[in-house]
Amino acid sequence: MLHLHAATGRSQARPRILDIPSEINDETFYPFLHPRDVWSLSVVCMGLRVVVATSDNYWSKVRNKVLSKRTASSVPFYDWSLKEGAQSRVAQSWATLKLVLSSSQISSLLPPVSLDRVLAVEKKCCLEFPLEVIISLVEHHSGQAIDRIQGTQLTGEHFMVPLEQLAVVLQTQLDRGLKQTYLPMFVDSSFQKCICVDCSTKEGRVIGWSPLYEAQWGDTWSSFLLPR
Repeated sequence: MLHLHAATGRSQARPRILDIPSEINDETFYPFLHPRDVWSLSVVCMGLRVVVATSDNYWSKVRNKVLSKRTASSVPFYDWSLKEGAQSRVAQSWATLKLVLSSSQISSLLPPVSLDRVLAVEKKCCLEFPLEVIISLVEHHSGQAIDRIQGTQLTGEHFMVPLEQLAVVLQTQLDRGLKQTYLPMFVDSSFQKCICVDCSTKEGRVIGWSPLYEAQWGDTWSSFLLPR
């Protein structure tokens, strides 16, 4: 705040900067803005903050009820931003991936499932799924039907594990030495190699794993889904 006041040289800039919500107030950023732009941004952000804090017909109906622990914060704007960002990234990744998938690959994808069902499987796995993974399962696809269609793996030799089989596949791989925090989202046809999400990280980085090797395949679930 003092940096901005000194940079602008206008006494009226100080009370206006106070109107900017604390969660987006970066003192190292605003000195580079004209006071007029700072004021406009503060008005927009305050409006968003009020809408999010008072809304009971969007996040509270679906996501806040169940996903609030993923983004626990006393600042509604912060929670809202995290959830909106995750939803947007996952949607964009799936849309981009489908542009390069064959019709048989797309038809092998299982439909999304209810949030309650995802949480029930999460409980069986004794893990807390990353936010992007939950949104992916609830809003896009819950795995891949491998019994009905053969040879339609999504990535190389791997297919996406159906939600209902996640707990079983996880236990099988734990017996082979898989780390406790890794959730196998993809396996090869012989169940020897996995592509896992590391549930110990907030971002849910993606790891290629077998008893013989381990390598990072993506920083987040949404980044991994993007075709290379």
